[in-house]
Amino acid sequence: MSSSEKSEWDRISDCQFLKKIKEGGYGKVFLVKNKNGEREVIKAIPKIKNGRLDQSFKQEVEALNALRGLDAVVEMRCSDSATLISYRFIVLELLDVTVDELRRKNETKTFKPITTLQILWELVNIFEAIHLRCFFHRDTMLSNLMMKYTPEFSMMKIVDFGLACSFTDATKPSAINFIEGTFSSPLVSQGHPFKCSEEMISIALLAVHLASGSVPWGDSNSQMMLEKKIKFLEKPEFVLPQGAHYIIPFITATKKLTYGDAVDYHKLRKILSAEYIARAKKVVNDMFGVKMIDGNFFME
Repeated sequence: MSSSEKSEWDRISDCQFLKKIKEGGYGKVFLVKNKNGEREVIKAIPKIKNGRLDQSFKQEVEALNALRGLDAVVEMRCSDSATLISYRFIVLELLDVTVDELRRKNETKTFKPITTLQILWELVNIFEAIHLRCFFHRDTMLSNLMMKYTPEFSMMKIVDFGLACSFTDATKPSAINFIEGTFSSPLVSQGHPFKCSEEMISIALLAVHLASGSVPWGDSNSQMMLEKKIKFLEKPEFVLPQGAHYIIPFITATKKLTYGDAVDYHKLRKILSAEYIARAKKVVNDMFGVKMIDGNFFME
């Protein structure tokens, strides 16, 4: 941190800056210790009047306020756009590692089928909860999924709501060109407004990255990427390696969703749990009639 930056950040008197975690076009992320000795994260976004980053800050704060209390959404402790001259900032809970970092640590750069199915099952739950509060995340990728570890449990949480918007705002013209989004659905990539069905297709596309370690439709040319994505979704079995074919039923189910119609999240969970059960070594029924598989729960 430069001396000029340090002077500005000294305005925040109730926390100690420990280190800069990362920096990008969106701004900077710092690890800090608050006055209670708890470690937190500060996400700092440069102030650019009427700029895209200003809008991103407003969208993230609005979304995180609306989604407050959802365990699977990163917790926003506070936000501030007045204290600093050059930055707006958000204080967030500290999480441990991204799902993409975990994937890359594996020799195959993939997860085992049962792990992939667990992650997808949790994602359906997470997005159902977000949609019930009338919001879209709009930036689904493995680096925006993080794990929180405690002695008692592990939990996956979704982060980075800079592109998020309410159902109402999703119907308005957007300055964002989603054709560049690797995991945006084909319709969204072509400029159609986000719908719940399209975020489920994004999860299906993300499933490919989880299961195969690759993105078959990836291309530096966004139009070519869109065309490849459409072709992939038409015949995923021709592209996916044999070992990843277990996600095809889920991909097929999301493809059949009608644009704009209500999503049957329970049906999607049943497809994933059936694939899981087919591979799990241990299935136990507890007294509540919930199947417990290696510590994970699938409602009937």
